[in-house]
Amino acid sequence: MEISLLEVPYDLGAEGHGAARAAHGLAMACAESLGIPSARIARRTRFRDTGSASLAVNRELVEAVRSALAAKRVPVVVAGSCDVSLGVVGAFQHDSCGIVWFDGHGDFNTPETTVTGFFGGMPLAALTGHCYTSLWSQIGDSRPVAEEATLLVGAMDLDPLERAFLDETRVLVCGCSDGHVLPAFSAMLDDLGRKVSQVYMHFDLDVLDPSVAPGIELPVVGGLSIDGAIDAIRAVAERFRIQAATIATTFDPDRDADGLTMRAGLTLVEQLAAI
Repeated sequence: MEISLLEVPYDLGAEGHGAARAAHGLAMACAESLGIPSARIARRTRFRDTGSASLAVNRELVEAVRSALAAKRVPVVVAGSCDVSLGVVGAFQHDSCGIVWFDGHGDFNTPETTVTGFFGGMPLAALTGHCYTSLWSQIGDSRPVAEEATLLVGAMDLDPLERAFLDETRVLVCGCSDGHVLPAFSAMLDDLGRKVSQVYMHFDLDVLDPSVAPGIELPVVGGLSIDGAIDAIRAVAERFRIQAATIATTFDPDRDADGLTMRAGLTLVEQLAAI
């Protein structure tokens, strides 16, 4: 598919963090190794706090995503953190769009369930209308994505209240084993396909097993292998039109042994471009 690569060199709106540097490095690697240039999203205000900085970055991202879609290209966002999903999905009318969210963590916390208060652990809950609705409304189209049109894949590390809350919803949840998604993944995709024909695909590199992504800052043992990730992406692409995609780096280049995590991200971008 024809993609527009958008570089968001921030982690929750902040530059300088390891994941922010990783996003920039991955974008540069895409240009050098794959011949895919990127457009850089800039935060045009000073950093005051996580919420305002994330808002500023996402507002800029909305315009870039809309421009890519207007040019009939699929926006692929390389970012340091998962909060950019609010800007991506908020950029287009998504009543008939589902979500396939690959992540080693649930990202389904709310201010009421979180143990740490970490905003980066809440974007999927926000996208489905469970928190931060006023923040999202300042970014773009903030109509929630239906729970039953949302598939969470590979979440091995969930806070206790987050897990309980997720169990109360109609969100589809698929685990992984031996480096691949569970066999139920295909049936879940088919179920999702009866509700929507297009999806936003979000891929946090922390869904990969630490053996293939050693630079991840909050690693989760038992995640996907590279082959398992590629197979899962292909399965999504076979059934849906991918409206937009995000790769959240969430790793520190300084701890990325032999550059394995960077190469994993590069492989995933290459796979998306080849679909």
